[in-house]
Amino acid sequence: MTAFVAEAHTQGRSLEVIDVPDGRHGFDMLDHDDDSRRAVRAALSWVTRTLEMRTGLQ
Repeated sequence: MTAFVAEAHTQGRSLEVIDVPDGRHGFDMLDHDDDSRRAVRAALSWVTRTLEMRTGLQ
């Protein structure tokens, strides 16, 4: 993950990382806890903001 983030930065790419330190593959479906809910909300918020910026819709 560190190398991926560094390479994105080197190439001037915008990147937002949502870290779930104790998350496992499929955490969003398997782990119904606060960390999982926060990560899902953050991802949905990013999608909404990105679509609003790119389409001008709100």
